[in-house]
Amino acid sequence: QQAWEHEYAVKRFMTGDKPPKSVLKFAKFLKKNGVDITESRVLDLGSGEGKNAMYLAGLGANVDCIEIAANAVETAKNKARDAHLGTLVRVQQGSIGEVYDFPDNTFDVVVDVTSSNSLTEAEREMYLSESHRVLKDSGYMLVRALCKDGDHNAKKLLKDYTRAEHDN
Repeated sequence: QQAWEHEYAVKRFMTGDKPPKSVLKFAKFLKKNGVDITESRVLDLGSGEGKNAMYLAGLGANVDCIEIAANAVETAKNKARDAHLGTLVRVQQGSIGEVYDFPDNTFDVVVDVTSSNSLTEAEREMYLSESHRVLKDSGYMLVRALCKDGDHNAKKLLKDYTRAEHDN
């Protein structure tokens, strides 16, 4: 948590207010596959300051967010309020590696943009179990993960923040 609080304070890696291309492509994929985003409930895991949530809410989705860094949670809430999306975006502080506070089969879409990379193996097991539990059987999940092959930022993160677990 401290590392993420620091990251959102100094913004070395987490910059900009626009969603990444992967989220834009995913939204097009959903539309192409008949998903009406205006009738969808989305869970944004590791939502940061809310750029993906704001984008999806701007399309009409109802978005719940889980973010571990308190400063990012406050920024996301303020952005949602300022963009008049406060009724569509709900942000809570918490770990995506713990039990989620949502009933089974709640979400049509789950989004994880490079958030699960920072979980331990035990947290990742919980993340997978909980994501599966809250995602509807007909739902979709986007996972964008770091890859150390050819990614200088991923290699640097692994070097600077190595844990006892392999590549974590």
